[in-house]
Amino acid sequence: MSQASKQKTGRVQADASGVCRSGRRTVDKPCLPSRSAVRRNPTKAEDPAKPVIPAGMPESIVHGWQTGIHDKLGAKPGIHILVTGCIWDILVPHPSGGEAVQIGCPADLSGVPARNDGFSLIFMITMQTPPIINTAWHPLASGNPPAWASEWGQDEYGVFVAFTLEKVTQRLRWIPPGRFMMGSLDGEPGRLDHEGPQHPVFITRGFWLFDTPCTQALWETVMGGNPSHFKSPRRPVEQVSWDQVRTFLHTINAKLPGLDLCLPTDAQWEHACRARTDTAMYSGPIEILGERNAPALNPIAWYGGNSGEGYELDDGWDSSSWTELQHPNPKSGTREVGQKQPNPWGLYDMLGNVWEWCADGMRTYSKETQIDPIGTMDAGAGRVLRSGSWNSFARSCRSASRSNGHSGGQYYDFGFRCARVQS
Repeated sequence: MSQASKQKTGRVQADASGVCRSGRRTVDKPCLPSRSAVRRNPTKAEDPAKPVIPAGMPESIVHGWQTGIHDKLGAKPGIHILVTGCIWDILVPHPSGGEAVQIGCPADLSGVPARNDGFSLIFMITMQTPPIINTAWHPLASGNPPAWASEWGQDEYGVFVAFTLEKVTQRLRWIPPGRFMMGSLDGEPGRLDHEGPQHPVFITRGFWLFDTPCTQALWETVMGGNPSHFKSPRRPVEQVSWDQVRTFLHTINAKLPGLDLCLPTDAQWEHACRARTDTAMYSGPIEILGERNAPALNPIAWYGGNSGEGYELDDGWDSSSWTELQHPNPKSGTREVGQKQPNPWGLYDMLGNVWEWCADGMRTYSKETQIDPIGTMDAGAGRVLRSGSWNSFARSCRSASRSNGHSGGQYYDFGFRCARVQS
C-alpha cells in the first residue's frame, strides 16, 4: 500500500473477502474501531427492505458483509449499510414504539436502543476495544505517521508502526505507560532470590518496542556483517555484545533520522513482557517438571526443552547430552522469530530464543514503589539480560527472570530488541 493511501485511511485494510490483513500477519476477523454515536437520519432508502450501498463501492468488497448483516437484522425497513475499507457504518432509522434493534453480526454486541427524535444510531462493529491513547502522539489520530514509518496501523494487539531499511522491514509495537508488579513472589516455581521482593513500578512514558528480537537480516543491513553462529536471515542475531549493540544503534539512527532507537531499561522490558499480566509467564502460571521441561512454555517460547524440535540447520548445537528435556533432540539452536504465540501486546519471543540486552545494570530490589527505575549506567558495568534463550532451563523463561552480563560479552545466546521512547 502506498504511503498516500495509508495516510488517507489510517487503518489496516481488508481484502476482497473482507479478511483483515496487516503487514505479515493475517487476521481472519474484522479489524475495526469501537465507537457509537448519533447523527441526523440520512435520506431514506429507495427500497426500504434492502441495504443501500454507496455508489462506486466494489461489489467484491461489499457482498459478504452486506449479506451477513442484512440477514442478521431480519431485513428491517430502512437499513442503510456504508462500507469503507473494513469499517461498517450501519445507520438504523428508529423503529416506531422505541423497540430495540439487536445487532449481533459478526461481533457479539448488545442491543441498540431506538430513538423517536429523528436521529439514527451509527454502529462501528469491532472485535476488540482499542487501547486508550493520547491523541497528541498517536500516529493514526491525525493521519500523519512518523516520517520514518513505512507501515502503520492498529489491530487486535494495539498500535504498530514499522520502518524499512533497504528490503528489511521491522515492526514496533506501542507499549502504553502503566503500573505493574516487578519481580516474583516467594512461591513462584523457578524463582531466584534476586527477583525479590516484588514491588510496584510505574512506567510514566509509553514507548515503542520491536515486536521481535533484532534479526540477522536487519543487523547485516545496518552493520554489513553477521556475527551469528546460527546463520539464517529471520533468526535473531546473536553473539553480539552490549557494546556492539550500542554501535548498531548509533549506525541505524544515522541511517534513519528521527528513528532514535535505544535499548529498553530493565523495568521497561518487564513491563512490556508482562503486558498487564501478573503470572510467571504472560500466558499464565508455570509448572516445571524438569530442568528443561515446562509444558506451558511450549506455545510461547523456544527454550532448552523444545528448541531442537524439528531443527533444520546443519550447524545446530549438540544437545544430545542434555537431560530432562520436554522434547529430546540431538541438536538445538535459535529459531526464526515470530513463530510462537505473542504476548497480549503483540510481542513475539519475549521469553526464550535469545537473551536480550537491556540498557541498564542490575538493580537491587526493595519493597518501595519505584517510578521509572534505572539500574547503574556506569561505563563498563554489567548489564541486565532478559528472556532466557534457546538453551535455557525452564526457570529462566519467566517474566521476572533476569541475568547479568559483562558489556563486552559475546555468546551464541545473546541478542537484543530495540525500543524508542516517545518524545
